[in-house]
Amino acid sequence: MDFVNVYNFFAFYSPPVLIIAFLLFVIQTVLELFIKKNGLIKNFLPFLIGIVFHLAYNSIFVEKRFSFTEETVSMGIVSATLCVMVKGIINRIKNGNSVDIGDGVRLVIEGLLRDYVNHDLLSVASVAVETVIDEEIFNGNKNEQVIIEKVAKTIKDYSLESVSDCQIKNLASLTVESVKKLKQQ
Repeated sequence: MDFVNVYNFFAFYSPPVLIIAFLLFVIQTVLELFIKKNGLIKNFLPFLIGIVFHLAYNSIFVEKRFSFTEETVSMGIVSATLCVMVKGIINRIKNGNSVDIGDGVRLVIEGLLRDYVNHDLLSVASVAVETVIDEEIFNGNKNEQVIIEKVAKTIKDYSLESVSDCQIKNLASLTVESVKKLKQQ
């Protein structure tokens, strides 16, 4: 990973997205210090906070009025996805694994799955989830519910026993939405 790859990676994102992603990274790091077990809060809260931060940013600096739009939600998801990706890079480095910035989608999936899947199977699970999403999109499947159900089934195959079906369904939905937003960038 050289400087050009890192620059190109961050050049895709606007300054507000990067700033909010950094704030989310700090918040998620603090949450991980205090919340050891509950992956649901650690994974979903940054997405919710990202949406709130983008809503505040748009209300104060862009539109000068309260306006909750699809773009606000989309940019909140993009910021949180970027935050999760950076956390994935850091986790790979801490574990002594190589990091390829081209594996951005897989890093996001690993970041989302890390509290729900056995750590020994995390890489395999993230590849399997990415493959399911890619195959469904490549085959022209526009039905998001079908894609989410297939991703949920794949996550369930690798999930810890303590993870509920509801958590898996929510995680699958968040994963599909995050990957879609990431691939649109």
